[in-house]
Amino acid sequence: MHAEDAYLFRHALLRDAAYQIQLPLHRARLHALALELIERVLGGRPELRPLLRDTRKGHSQHPTDIAAVELAIHAREASWADPDMIDLQRLYLQRAARHAAAQFRGAEAAGLWAQLSELLVGVERAEALRLSAVESYHIGLFDASESRLMQALRLAEGTHEPRVRADLQMALAGVHQVTGRAAQARQSYDAAIEIAERAGELECLGMALGNLAAALSRIGNAKEAEPMLHRALALHRELGNDRSYGITLANLGLMLLHTGRAGPAEDALTEALAVCRQCRDLRTEGAILVNLGVVYQRTNRPERAEAVYLDALRLLRETGLRGAEAITLGQIAILFAQAGRHEEAEREFVTAVRTLEEIGDRIGMASTLGDLGVHYFETGRLGLAADTFTEAIRVSRAAGDRRGVGVSLGNLAHVHSSSGDLVQADNEFREALAIHAEIGNRRFTGVHTCEHAICLLRAGQADAARRTWRLGHEVLSTLGDVLEASRQAELMRRACIDAGIDPFDIPEPGSG
Repeated sequence: MHAEDAYLFRHALLRDAAYQIQLPLHRARLHALALELIERVLGGRPELRPLLRDTRKGHSQHPTDIAAVELAIHAREASWADPDMIDLQRLYLQRAARHAAAQFRGAEAAGLWAQLSELLVGVERAEALRLSAVESYHIGLFDASESRLMQALRLAEGTHEPRVRADLQMALAGVHQVTGRAAQARQSYDAAIEIAERAGELECLGMALGNLAAALSRIGNAKEAEPMLHRALALHRELGNDRSYGITLANLGLMLLHTGRAGPAEDALTEALAVCRQCRDLRTEGAILVNLGVVYQRTNRPERAEAVYLDALRLLRETGLRGAEAITLGQIAILFAQAGRHEEAEREFVTAVRTLEEIGDRIGMASTLGDLGVHYFETGRLGLAADTFTEAIRVSRAAGDRRGVGVSLGNLAHVHSSSGDLVQADNEFREALAIHAEIGNRRFTGVHTCEHAICLLRAGQADAARRTWRLGHEVLSTLGDVLEASRQAELMRRACIDAGIDPFDIPEPGSG
């Protein structure tokens, strides 16, 4: 051992003691020196850009980003002797927050943006709080997100920055939507659209229209959503905004999927996936892969569905989107159930429901509960299935999700039909089908029309059952939902055998 080695700090307590005995002014100078040396080693100091300009023009990387948190701390401690160091603290907190967000470290990014907000005033403070809220939203901390957004809206009120106010309203609408407050979400989206349209902020207007349309589609209002999506796409195309174009195209694909148009949905989602990959938008890529998996599943391509679900799961875990990860687990559970892997399916369902409940995603939770109810039904546990569908209906109603209510109500009717409560089932089928017609849910119009026909057959109304079943099967065939059309044909065949009659003829699309 060389003699000088004995003087290295061997213990953190010893190091901290040596630090604490320094006079405050000396400590501040040491921090300033440390900051200067780190900057020198890492290629110099980056430009300090106002936060709003940094947000709008995009963030460029700098070698100091890897040490930005440490540099912000040094600047804070050095400010005791030199108040100008506060500007450097702002600089490095801003860069540290951007760097953490780019690395999908959501909790860290949210905390750093919140720290930065304390050093800013007015509209820039509102913007830092918005960015903190967005990161909190991504990791499922919806209460924290909403609290920061409300604080930011108060700060931004009456300012001359309409884009900030519109962005805040959009972010707040997203929180309202995922926590099941559909009316409040609509109010916030409408406010964002009005602000953006009045100010001529066309990029923001396109984003607000696309986001509102996605929300309307998710709760079953495809009639209003579709023209909105096309208007948003036209705006993004005109502005050359590729990333927003890809996101909006993905939302159009999801709307087409919700309304049973699997072929056009696949085309839109495939194009959106290519655009988002070109833009390196990993979060949107993961979400698109999930929706493509649903398309593959519904068109009888289970191996391809499983492959894209696993790709999506990897991306969503990497980027910290817990809600989307849980939805993906629910879709994988459906695949497992269809392959007869029931224990694995149930485990994934339960994990997904618990996660969605924990983060407060009521619409996602109701949808996954509905899928779990289907699993219980198909494994012969009718009581558990009925209870689970009833809970899904309750959660959907609380969330204002008409589509979810209709789907779970029709599924509950099928349980009651199978257990012999035919009058109750008939009433529930009629109510569910009315909801499907109201919101344009063609796929579940087909599914529940076929299942209502089986209920009518069990009640001894064979002629009405035959006419009804043909209508439902034709809807599914026209939509290209091969898997569901085949499943309904098998259910009909069994019901006809039980009733002692010949199976109904399977109509050709358009024959009926």
